[in-house]
Amino acid sequence: MMTKEIAAIRIARELQDAERSVDQALSKIATLASSMASARVETGLRPVAGQSAIMRLGETQRSLISASTGLLRVHGDLLKVNFEVQAIADENGDCPGMKKTPMRNLKVA
Repeated sequence: MMTKEIAAIRIARELQDAERSVDQALSKIATLASSMASARVETGLRPVAGQSAIMRLGETQRSLISASTGLLRVHGDLLKVNFEVQAIADENGDCPGMKKTPMRNLKVA
């Protein structure tokens, strides 16, 4: 049987990995958007060229921002569960504090 501490450590590690993955995806999307816009300018293409692709990329970026917000809410909820079961302490301050980052005030883009 798994202990509460081991379960909490595993979940914390996987949550951090998920948060990092979404941030990396957001970064790559931003780089791609910049490259697409720059290519259009630097090659002298009309502004309409590739516009639908840029619009879809923007939708993708908004979806990732929404996913990031969702993960922050999950993180806050898990923090509450952790306090209830007293599994592990947030020694490095990675968890969103309820006073520092109120989850209820985050809006989905």
